[in-house]
Amino acid sequence: HRYGQKKDVMIHNMIANNTIEGNVLERLSDKIAEIQKQYKAVDVIGTILSEVNMKDIMVESIAGNVSDGISERMQYIGKKVQWEQEILKRTPVDRNAAHRTKEEIAAKRVDGKHLERMMQTIFGGLGGRIKSAKTKTTLQVPPELRSGPFRRKAESFDAPVQEALARGTKAYKHIESWVLSNCMQDLRSGSMLAGNHTGHIVFHTTELKDRSGKTVEVLVQAHHIGTDDKIQSVHPDVLHELDDTGGDPGPKPNMNDVTEAALNDAESRSNRLNDEKKQYWSSRSGVMNIDSELNRRRRAMGDVRMGSTQWKKMEEEIGRLKSRQQDMQRRTSTDKIYPEEPKVIGWVKVVRRKDTLDTEMRGMNRSMDIERREGWMPEDVSNKHGLGYDILSKHLNGGVRHIEVKARCSFTGVQLTPNEEKTRLNDPNYIIHIHVVDGQKCHTRIVKNPAELKTKRETVFTVPNSEIDRCSVEYLEG
Repeated sequence: HRYGQKKDVMIHNMIANNTIEGNVLERLSDKIAEIQKQYKAVDVIGTILSEVNMKDIMVESIAGNVSDGISERMQYIGKKVQWEQEILKRTPVDRNAAHRTKEEIAAKRVDGKHLERMMQTIFGGLGGRIKSAKTKTTLQVPPELRSGPFRRKAESFDAPVQEALARGTKAYKHIESWVLSNCMQDLRSGSMLAGNHTGHIVFHTTELKDRSGKTVEVLVQAHHIGTDDKIQSVHPDVLHELDDTGGDPGPKPNMNDVTEAALNDAESRSNRLNDEKKQYWSSRSGVMNIDSELNRRRRAMGDVRMGSTQWKKMEEEIGRLKSRQQDMQRRTSTDKIYPEEPKVIGWVKVVRRKDTLDTEMRGMNRSMDIERREGWMPEDVSNKHGLGYDILSKHLNGGVRHIEVKARCSFTGVQLTPNEEKTRLNDPNYIIHIHVVDGQKCHTRIVKNPAELKTKRETVFTVPNSEIDRCSVEYLEG
C-alpha cells in the first residue's frame, strides 16, 4: 500500500489449485485441524507457525519430499503441543493471592472514587474544575497546572476521570510533580488541621527492596500520636477527613518512637511478602513436577536418533526445564524483601473539630455584631458559592461592604483561596475581618484596603502577620 495510507488494508495470499504449493497448504491444513481436535486448549496454529518454516517445506516439496517433509514435522509438533498442554494443566493459579492483591489495591484508596476526590480537591483548591461523566472528562485547568499535558485553559478526555487522570498517566505525573514541589514544604514544617481526634499525625515513606537493591514497593504510612503519646497506625487518606484551620501547629512531635513504629509496620509488610513469595515458588515447583517431566522427556529422547535436529531441540528443552527448576529452587530460599529506613515527609497537628467550628462561628457572630454597631445591615452569605466573601453588609446611605471573615485560635497569618485573592485585588468594597479567639476574649483586626496586602502564592495565598500589622487597624470596643 502507498505511504500515508490511513485506512485498513487487507492482504490476500492466493494459491492456485492443482499446484505443489496448493497441495502443501492442503496437507498442512488437514494436519492442523487434526491436532486442534485433540488439544483444544492450546494455541495450535500459533505453536505450529512458530515451529514450521514454510519456505523450507516448499523447497522440500519441490524436491519431491512433500509427504515426508510435512508428516515428520507435524508429528514432532503434535508431541510438543501435547507436552505444553500437560504443563498448562499443572500450572498453579493462586486465586487467594490474586484476591488479596485486589483487596490491597482497594484498601490503599488511590483509585476509583478516591482518585476522583483527590483530583477534585486539587483542581478546586487552585480555582479549576473537573466535570466527569461515564465516557468524558472536561477540565478547567488552573494557571498553576497549565503546562506539559495541560496547555490550554480547557482540556477534555474521552474517558471518565478515573482513567483520564489515572496513576501512571502523563496527566497524573504532571499534577503529582506540581503538588510535590509546591505543597511538601507545608507538610514538612507542620500544619494545623481539625478532626475528631486530637494529637499529631506523622507521615513516612518507606521503600521495600530486594537483594539486588531494586525497589519492590513504596509504602506511604501515617501514624497518629494521641494526647497520651499512644501511637496508632492510620490510613494516609485520613487527610481527606480533616479540615484546614490555619494557625501555628507548635513544636514538632517526638519523631523517634513514631519512626520506629513505621519501621515495624514496614517489616511486617516485607515479612508477609516474603512468605507469599516462598509459598508461591514452592507450590509452583511442586505442582509443575519438573523432575517427572525431565524423566519423561529423557525417555522420549531415546526414541529419536542422537544428533538429529529433533534430538537437539529436545535436548534444548530439557536444558530450559533444568534451568527453570534451579531458578525456582533458588527463589524459594533466596528471594528476600527488606525495608529501608523510613523517611519523614511531614506532620500535622490535629485539634478537635468542634472547637474549630465554635471559633469560626464566634468570628462570624463578632463580625455581624461589629457591623450592626456601626449602623450597617449584615447578611451571612458564606454558603453562597463563588462570591469570595462571607458577609454582605449594606448601609442606609447606599454603601456596600463585602466582608471576608477569618477566625483563628492563635496569632498567625491567614490564607486566601484563589477566588478570595481575585476578589481582594478587584473588589473596591472588599474588607477582611481577622479574629483571634483566646478563651473568652476575641481580638479583631480589620483590613480596610486588602488590595495593599502582599501575599505569598502557595497552594493558597498566605498573608503573613507582618502584612496584617502593616495594613490593618485593631478594632476596639466602644
